[in-house]
Amino acid sequence: MSLGCRIAIIGGGLAGIATAQALKTFAIEAEVFETAPALGEIGAAVNTSPQAVKALRAIGVGNRIAAVGHLSPGIYTRNMQTGEFLEFNDRFKLAERYGAPYYSFHRADLLDALASGLEQRAVHLGHRLAGIEERGGGVILIFANGARVEADYVIGADGVRSVLPTNAGPPPR
Repeated sequence: MSLGCRIAIIGGGLAGIATAQALKTFAIEAEVFETAPALGEIGAAVNTSPQAVKALRAIGVGNRIAAVGHLSPGIYTRNMQTGEFLEFNDRFKLAERYGAPYYSFHRADLLDALASGLEQRAVHLGHRLAGIEERGGGVILIFANGARVEADYVIGADGVRSVLPTNAGPPPR
């Protein structure tokens, strides 16, 4: 199977899906390639600061994240030996100050909220990147399932074990 796309995002976790959603906000289509057979969670919880919430609102998912996020009232800090109360960081007051709330999410809920705005045809599951070949002005992505994808740009969002080169410098002059 051979497929062509302008922008390929390798990795369908929070970073990859949020990147695809952000590009969509600017009418830039991207396709996401994820190793797993389904989008899912790795880890349990994610906390977002007001600035992160503002960024998520800016990419058009504000209502979706508000529906699945839990407002965080604050953090109590105690002495670990005695249990003595040390301080309370009131996140509701900070939310007022910064113009957006702190949220806590179940990671899978946040991923679903981000992914729900994407076209299903733009997310390719079961695609583990096995190699990459540079060709002219773009690349050919080679997947373990036999798929080959031509892309003009590749965004790596597949974690520390990425097959993508990390030492790429600026384009030649």
